[in-house]
Amino acid sequence: MIRVVCGDEPEELILSRDEHLARARLRETPPSDKEIVDYDVGRAQLAERHLYHCAYCELPLRGEAAPIEH
Repeated sequence: MIRVVCGDEPEELILSRDEHLARARLRETPPSDKEIVDYDVGRAQLAERHLYHCAYCELPLRGEAAPIEH
């Protein structure tokens, strides 16, 4: 198992989350799947903290096109 040191939450992720939460509070309907974006904000830090391996299967990541949850 890969040991993950979380550290502090990246500033970019905090700003992005706050922006999306503010927009969600103003909406009357839930967003569509196409409107849920900005995973790239935390992708680099997440990959680095997991030593560029999948947190579930521990296989090496194969590039930026990989889904954020893999």
